[in-house]
Amino acid sequence: MNWNSIWENTISGIFVVIFGGISAWLVYSLGIKGKEKTQLATQRKQNIYIPLKYEMKNLTDMEYDIWKDITTPECDNVLEKNDELVVSSNLYEKCRSLKALVNQYNSINMYEIVTDILLNRFKEKYAQLYGATTHIEHISQPDFEADIDVTDYEIQNFYETISQKSIINNIMKNDVGYEEYCFQEQFVSPLEEYFSRLCASVLPRGEHTYKGIVIDDESLKQKRKTPAEFIAYGFNFFEIYNNNPNVQAKENLLDRIKEQSLDIFEDLSIVIRNIGKKYEKE
Repeated sequence: MNWNSIWENTISGIFVVIFGGISAWLVYSLGIKGKEKTQLATQRKQNIYIPLKYEMKNLTDMEYDIWKDITTPECDNVLEKNDELVVSSNLYEKCRSLKALVNQYNSINMYEIVTDILLNRFKEKYAQLYGATTHIEHISQPDFEADIDVTDYEIQNFYETISQKSIINNIMKNDVGYEEYCFQEQFVSPLEEYFSRLCASVLPRGEHTYKGIVIDDESLKQKRKTPAEFIAYGFNFFEIYNNNPNVQAKENLLDRIKEQSLDIFEDLSIVIRNIGKKYEKE
């Protein structure tokens, strides 16, 4: 009996069994891991990249309306849950930049801008009519006495009136082109008529309509024009509105939001395409 031959054959058999076992384990393990990677990549595509891509597409294509606030729930999700989602640093930073632009954009309140424009016009013309926008009130108390400069009630009432969103919405419904035409042709525009009614609602009425006027204006003296019309007519609202720095800033922010959204959209298109080629190709 050749013990050397038997020993060699035994050792060879053991190696074959071990090598075969390891090979089988590797094939099985790699197969499982490959499937897991494919499933994970597909899930990330469906749950993160595609919804975010659609959101960026909507932002890129949204109408040019700076009166509408912008919401970005998918972008917010990436930023708030990135410890779990773990998107690339490039995508995260781009989403963070976009969110900063959106927050800045939403912080500009268009109703406040229009309210300020209308109030400034009213106060300017009111001061010309009556000489000032304030009056002195004497305060007398047991331990305190003073003369205090107080804003006229008409100013306060006008501010309360135009602070209503419905009033501002009515102002903004007017056709810009027709308003410009009326201004150039020196016609009274629909906006001026509406503004005049707003002014008249807070100014003295009836026998007091022309009381206290100090400006030397022939139309007012002859009562061919009311104080409300003096304030409202000749008011080129949309020119002032379009040149307002905050309006221009918000328009610029909207442009930048669209550009940033398009940039992210293009990046996501590449990511989704690469996942399809690497993991989902038939």
